[in-house]
Amino acid sequence: MTDFTPNPLAALFPALTDDRLQERRHELVARCAAVRTNGWDDYRYVWSTGEVAAVAYLLDSRDILAEMGEDETSVLGRWAYDLWGMAGGQADEAADLRRTRKWFMETRSMALQ
Repeated sequence: MTDFTPNPLAALFPALTDDRLQERRHELVARCAAVRTNGWDDYRYVWSTGEVAAVAYLLDSRDILAEMGEDETSVLGRWAYDLWGMAGGQADEAADLRRTRKWFMETRSMALQ
């Protein structure tokens, strides 16, 4: 039997608006540029774990991800909820994180220009 009870946490953790999604993308692209220019030393212990993991994923910095105990699935899983909120994150996780993976692929193409 399927449970159709509304999740009260979903209202507390909504999805980002389109404008806020664009802001987050531009923030990550700027962070990627900073790391590409200056290296990791000035940032990896200043930014949040999620931001470091996202930038490392975008730049394919596997050594940083390994040190953090992160991989593609953990990074995308973390960010699915940040981007799409509780309900959207759960739905994306059930769909193999396709929506989040697409968002990161688009962000990576901007970051590597």
